[in-house]
Amino acid sequence: MKQVCNLYQQGRCEKGKKCKYMHMEEKIEKPIQQEQKQTKIQVIKQKEIVQKVHHPKIFKWTDLSKLADSQEILQQNQELLGGDFFKIAKDLQNDKEKDIMQIFRKFQQSIKFLPQPQCKLLEYLRNNEEFQVILRFVPSIDRKELEFKEQVKERYFEILLQIDKNYPKSSVIILNQSLTQEFKDVLQNRMSDQIFEKKGLFQGMRYIETHFDEIVLGL
Repeated sequence: MKQVCNLYQQGRCEKGKKCKYMHMEEKIEKPIQQEQKQTKIQVIKQKEIVQKVHHPKIFKWTDLSKLADSQEILQQNQELLGGDFFKIAKDLQNDKEKDIMQIFRKFQQSIKFLPQPQCKLLEYLRNNEEFQVILRFVPSIDRKELEFKEQVKERYFEILLQIDKNYPKSSVIILNQSLTQEFKDVLQNRMSDQIFEKKGLFQGMRYIETHFDEIVLGL
């Protein structure tokens, strides 16, 4: 802090503002005011730092019911079913029909049949020994952070299941464009094995959904 000019107090200082000593009309900034100013500056800087910090987005699997075409597919499948599910279920004749009807009910908002049915579903199943099913799913239980998840740009899996004379064994083809072919080759083989091991599509897909972290282990 500057010393007070004695000459100015006596009315004899002629240097005015050029004087190296302090004249009494000059404002003295108190230490407390200086501390408050420094504190404000620090707070502003901290806010700027916080704003610049990148907060990574938390990965979330897609809510399949909110996809653009889900309601349209659901409506088409309700027409394909052609009646009350439980009443139709009473007419099912074998394990294959029961299995496919269960998988149809579970994935009504995404499931499609190839070739496209020109009749009601039960008739279609009985008239076609070989056909394909396309459906979407997401893991229902995430027990741990999976490294590959960020690669799944769609945030859901879309797969094709081949139904033929080898049932309950069913080949799986992953349709996601965002995944490498090498990754898909290994994963779809593991999924096919699970479907065969569980002796059906419904039990196999349910296990895949709930134990997905085990199925992708090491990928």
